[in-house]
Amino acid sequence: PKWQSNVVGSTGAVWIDADGDGKKTSAYQYATKLLEKYPKDVKALLKSLNDYDQAVVLQVASLLRARGISPFDTQLTAPLQDAAKHVQKGFAVYAGAWRASQIARQTN
Repeated sequence: PKWQSNVVGSTGAVWIDADGDGKKTSAYQYATKLLEKYPKDVKALLKSLNDYDQAVVLQVASLLRARGISPFDTQLTAPLQDAAKHVQKGFAVYAGAWRASQIARQTN
C-alpha cells in the first residue's frame, strides 16, 4: 500500500472583547439588550445597530420576528431605508433565509 500523509489543523475559539467589558457577550445577548432598551422604537433600534456587526443585526431580526414583526412588515421596512448599509444587508439576509424556510415548510 502507498502511504499518503494528510495534515489536519485546528484551533480553539478566539474571543475578542470588542466592547472592553471583560465579559464574553454573544450576538444574541447584545440583541436582547438592544430590544430591552428600544422595545417600541424601531428607528432608534435600527440606528443603534450602526455600532454592531452583522451577527447582532441578524439576531435582532430574529428576535423581532419572534415578537410578531416579520422581515417584510412595513413597520420595519420603512425605517430600514434610512439604516446603515450593513444593517440593511443583515435584515435582507435574514429575510431571504426566513422566506426560504417558510417555503420549505410548505412543500414538506
